[in-house]
Amino acid sequence: MRAGRQHLVDLGAPHTYIAKLPANEAGSFLATGRWRECAHALRSALGTNPGVMADVDTRLVAARLAAWQGRQAEAEAHLGCAEEMFAVAEAFLNPSFDAVRAEDHLAAGNPEAAYAAAMNGACTEGAPPTMCEWLLPLGGPLPGGPHPTGGRHGESPGRTP
Repeated sequence: MRAGRQHLVDLGAPHTYIAKLPANEAGSFLATGRWRECAHALRSALGTNPGVMADVDTRLVAARLAAWQGRQAEAEAHLGCAEEMFAVAEAFLNPSFDAVRAEDHLAAGNPEAAYAAAMNGACTEGAPPTMCEWLLPLGGPLPGGPHPTGGRHGESPGRTP
């Protein structure tokens, strides 16, 4: 992605497109466990004025990284900033809020809220949200273990979407 971003810079592509790439790059690094590279890409993205959607994506990745590293207050602050910015950009669809919110709740030790966030994203009408593939594992029970809402594997969670 770095080479592609540099190529876009060399071609004179619009800044908002170029600025979104560090957020995508950071998300890829995070998903593959490359935390240092993720943090570096986030610094690059947060150090510019990327535009609303790139900034929202950057904040969501930053929230995930902070939650995964046990920095709950920072994760919630990034998520709050992303939600505030996204409220201004209602025309855009499918951000990964529910998946990030579910991960944040899991990191905070709140599986019930994680389940609710995951199921909200998985069951909302319309196009599937970004990171929808992360929602079902976050919302489901551990094999043979208790369901986050108190039931056992295979039982109805008691919530109708």
